[in-house]
Formats: sequence, structure tokens, C-alpha cells
Amino acid sequence: RNKMSYCVYITALLSISLFSCTDNSRINQTNFDLDKTFDLTVADANQPVFALIYIAEQQGYFIDVGLNITYLNYTSGRDALQSLIENKSDLALVYETPVVHQAFNQKPIKILSSLHSSELNTGLVIKRDHGIQTINQLIGKNIGVPIKTNAEFFLHTLLQSHNIDIEQVNIIDIKPQDSAKLITEGVIDAVAAWNPHLYNAKKQFPAKQVHIYHSALYSEMSMLVTVQDKIHHNRERFVRFLSALRKAKLFKQKYPKESLALVIKHLNNSYDKKSIEDTWHDFYTEMTLSNQLLGLLTLEAHWMKEQGITNAQLPNFIDYIDSSILAEVDQGAVTIVDSSK
Repeated sequence: RNKMSYCVYITALLSISLFSCTDNSRINQTNFDLDKTFDLTVADANQPVFALIYIAEQQGYFIDVGLNITYLNYTSGRDALQSLIENKSDLALVYETPVVHQAFNQKPIKILSSLHSSELNTGLVIKRDHGIQTINQLIGKNIGVPIKTNAEFFLHTLLQSHNIDIEQVNIIDIKPQDSAKLITEGVIDAVAAWNPHLYNAKKQFPAKQVHIYHSALYSEMSMLVTVQDKIHHNRERFVRFLSALRKAKLFKQKYPKESLALVIKHLNNSYDKKSIEDTWHDFYTEMTLSNQLLGLLTLEAHWMKEQGITNAQLPNFIDYIDSSILAEVDQGAVTIVDSSK
């Protein structure tokens, strides 16, 4: 089986090479003055769900549009977004929860596009031999979760759906990359995280010893974010960047197996190949600005107010979205009103 998997992987890479040489639908370079090239620094949370960025990188689409990309790697979107706010980067790849936190802090962030959505990518792994057979038996147990990330909101949503107050469990703030280690060592009884960390935690034990829970009440989304001042100075760069992502989206739709191979290649130093393969269909890549995104941000903001996480005024999230750049690249991808118009 391993030999077969390896052959499929090599075949996919060869197909990609052939595609790169023969594809006649490359980005129309006449849209941009390629005598001008630009640098962009991207704060990358380094996760398979950001597949469009990695496909664009591996296929040379950023080069096609005259961009030189530098990546700053982080283990969470929370930290990637902080990098943007501290002016260390031009763009950040981040899930929705850190965006809500920073909106409450009145940071001048702007969402340019969504990047993925999923109901299966984030979940809770429970160690059954810790006396936990059901969600209700989590009361009094230690649950690891990276605080101020989407995993925290997911956990609250899951517990509330089972009539468990967050105060009835012991929350331990962890680094996402430590999920598997901490549950293996018995420091925590369960862990809320996203893939591949979630997948890796589950794979530490035989299937009968662990169980994974998701919530039908929560659908996560990630997005491409910048800050207001950078839109004024970097607008053309951002148009070029989203143009490359749109090309990557079309490539992924037409060549799903080859796209998987590209993402595996890009994340080769960070993740086990099989963890990416086994979770590849747990999320949907997209480039949209929709009412779904607006509703999710608003829902999490209300939750933070109800939990007493913040006393700040509820943000109007339409003010944290700039749809003009995505509309220039793909008008049909924008289904909400841009507040700047």
C-alpha cells in the first residue's frame, strides 16, 4: 500500500510538471505591467486549509503576476494576525476567531477574501480510558485548547449543545502543535484543535481508545487579512495576489489530485504526508465575501460578549471587510455590500 501511495504521489507530481509546461490557461500577464515587480510578506499559519496559497506558490502563479512572496511561518492564525498588526507582514492567513478579537480591540484590519470553510476540520479528541465515554463525562476533566483561536469557540459551542457550562471543565491553554504530546502524556484528557494537529492527536492511540467530536452548529472559515493603510499603498500588489489565488482555485477544481501533491510538497517540512491526505476532503477551499462570513463573525462577537471575554462595543463587521479588490478579480465572488461604496 505504501508503494502504491508513493507511485500515485510521483505520478501526480509528473502531471503537475506537464501541466506547467502545456497549460494554455495561464494567468493573462497583459493585465499587469511585469516590468514592475513587487515584494509581499505573508504571515502564514502553515495549514493545509490555505491550499490556494501553496498551489499558487508551487505553480509559479505569483511569479506570473510579478510578485516575490516572503513567508513568515506561525503555528496559529492568531499569531499570524498579530504579526500583521505589528507591521511585520503585509497579509495574514487567519481563521475567524482572532479577527473578532482584534475587531473588538478596534485594530484597523480588513478582510480581503475567505480562503476555506469546513465543519470537519476542527474538533475535539477525547481519550476514552480517562473515564470519558460521552461528552457529558467531560465535566471536571482537563481540556487542552489554544485560547483566542477558533478551537476555543468551537469547544464552547460543542459543550453548550450538551448543556455543559465552560466553568464545569478545566481549560488548559496549549500550543496547537503540542496537542498530540500532551494528550499522550496524560496532561489533558481531551483536546480541541484543528487538523493536522487534531488528526495527529487521534492517531496516537488505537481507534477504540479515542473518539473525535465535531459540531454541526459550527462551520469555520479562514480568510486573507490586511490592514487599512496597506490597502492604499499596496492595492495593485493585492490585486495581483488575489489574481494568482483565483488561478490556483481553478487549477484545484480541474486537477484535485495534483493539487493535493502540491500542498504536500509545500508543507513537507511541517506535516506528515498521510495526515494531509487523510484530511484533504474535510474542508472546502473558496474565495468569497459572503453573508455566511459576516454571520459567523457576528455570531462569535455575540458569544464573546455573553461570555464576558470583552466589554467592548459590538463591532459592525461590514466595516472590517474590503470587497473592492476581490470584486476586481472576480465580481461574482462578492455577495455582500462593500461599506466603502
